[in-house]
Amino acid sequence: MTITDTASATANAGKTVTVAGTARNAKLAAAVVGNGLVVYCLGTDSWPTPLTNKPIAARGVIEQTTEFAAGPDEAGTTGAVWVLRGCQYETP
Repeated sequence: MTITDTASATANAGKTVTVAGTARNAKLAAAVVGNGLVVYCLGTDSWPTPLTNKPIAARGVIEQTTEFAAGPDEAGTTGAVWVLRGCQYETP
């Protein structure tokens, strides 16, 4: 299953999927971005320079989590985020 938006991410939470979008770097991890969906590729700190801002497909188990949410005196996300666990990637 290829995920390209929030609806398909929600429908496939907990499953092994491919997320297609644009490779972007973020503080939390490398991310796949597109159609209003941001999915962090856990285990990949950043995309290699030749892949940044290019189309990418990443595969792993998709889930929405609050484990990276900021605490009162901590840095972090503003709430739940989508992640890929066991993330592997390839250029389309």
